[in-house]
Amino acid sequence: MKLDTWLKKVASYNQELNNQLKTNKDAKALYYGFEVFDGKVFNFPKLLIVGINPGKGEASDNKKVVEVTDEISYLDVFHENYKEVYKNSYHLAEKTLKAFRDMEWSEKTIESFLQTEVVKTNLYHIATENASGINKCINSFTNSSSKAYRDANRAFLFELIEIMQPELVLFEGKMAYDGFIRWRLDYHDTWRENDEYGYHFDEYLKTHFIGYKRTMTTKNRAKYVAKLKALTHGFTLK
Repeated sequence: MKLDTWLKKVASYNQELNNQLKTNKDAKALYYGFEVFDGKVFNFPKLLIVGINPGKGEASDNKKVVEVTDEISYLDVFHENYKEVYKNSYHLAEKTLKAFRDMEWSEKTIESFLQTEVVKTNLYHIATENASGINKCINSFTNSSSKAYRDANRAFLFELIEIMQPELVLFEGKMAYDGFIRWRLDYHDTWRENDEYGYHFDEYLKTHFIGYKRTMTTKNRAKYVAKLKALTHGFTLK
């Protein structure tokens, strides 16, 4: 399957759900649309970042299905008016990018890496205030169930990785990591509870997977950063 074929299939699936949700007054108060990719999409990225689902700040309240955007929103951190636009900071972006700063990558290198080598998506594409809104929207206001929705999105991500062949997949949070990896491994647990991060190498996909807990101790963050540094050691940086 080609990337554009995959995107059309996923967009069609999201649009069917969107058509059911946007006509329901109660559902309209819980979700903000669908977004497949935050930024541009291309094959063979060095890094694929996977969050749990788009938040309110990542989607306009127009109940549309967005396939791609002009640029990954994490680049906003480098804009001159960043602090004006994000009064309370862009917390998720800051958490993810902090690891690259801890690896002593320069700001210029991180910005260039985001522009040219990174694709950002989410395990689930429905945009809600928080992750708990996913189940409520799907179970209450569509013909699907949350289990069917989650399994479909896990399968979509698996197909995407097959097509794109990223060198590394980074999950933002334990929920995103376990949501895919435990499903992929028939619920075998690869999360390192004591270290607050997870790691798995998939022999079939030939891809490394890593995920971090969004609240980590300083000691465990150092362990996570060391693992991430080892996994990105061969990357050619600008």
